[in-house]
Amino acid sequence: MSTMDLPAVVPTVPAPDHDLDAGAFTVRAAGDLADAASAETLIAPVLDTPVELAVVVDLSAVTYLTMEAVVPLAKLARRCAAEGQVLRLVASSAVRRKVETMGMSTIIPMEPPYTATQGGD
Repeated sequence: MSTMDLPAVVPTVPAPDHDLDAGAFTVRAAGDLADAASAETLIAPVLDTPVELAVVVDLSAVTYLTMEAVVPLAKLARRCAAEGQVLRLVASSAVRRKVETMGMSTIIPMEPPYTATQGGD
């Protein structure tokens, strides 16, 4: 009897890149945020962030954002506003267009991506 190795399971949503510094907890995504599950996976690490730390969601490298992926971002924005927690969403032009087209720009605060001369988180 021969043995066969099963293929490794490849997750459909990559683990988000994140870091914690003295004043903020930052999560980053790149490429596509194609569904609510992808956005929920991205923001999951920041949900338990102490209110005194800012939450930074860096979507400056996101090239495609679906309507479904905007919903968890809006929920996070509302939660942060209700708790008095600072939320900074660094948005690529694709993200900005989607959020503005959906009429969500008053709910989801957005900042432009940092340039090399501005620095950033």
